[in-house]
Amino acid sequence: MRVACQASVIRLSLGGSQPAADPTFDISNNIARRATEVGLVNELQNLASTKKTTQVHRQASKQINFRVSEPDYLKLARSAQTLNLSVPAFVKKKAQGARLVTPKIAAQDAQNITHQLAKIGGNLNQLAHHANQGGQVDPQALRDLQNEVQRVWQQLT
Repeated sequence: MRVACQASVIRLSLGGSQPAADPTFDISNNIARRATEVGLVNELQNLASTKKTTQVHRQASKQINFRVSEPDYLKLARSAQTLNLSVPAFVKKKAQGARLVTPKIAAQDAQNITHQLAKIGGNLNQLAHHANQGGQVDPQALRDLQNEVQRVWQQLT
């Protein structure tokens, strides 16, 4: 079976069971009539013309909006920034009565320490991989790694 589309005409070729005089026969009128009867044409146009909508599944399905004055917002924004939170997250936690504790490390310092720890972890993984393959681990590399960990630890205390 072979289906060919040309402009608004659909032709269907059935191989050996078609009439001898015409190897293909026009079925576009029949399809268009049936599609209109069942509303398929409008559905296809709607699907093609609109964005796909997805249903959002959220744990918190209700939203609360309220307005505050500019000074109040600035105060909330400063408090949220001190705690490394967004303003909505800060307000939500305060409304829920959560005990918010100021972090001991500034956001930029925490990011720097995280980067250093990631580099140390990569080096440690390379050494472990080399040792697990039966290779000799350089004692100086282990001392350097230990010194790096000690340096990061001093930043935390």
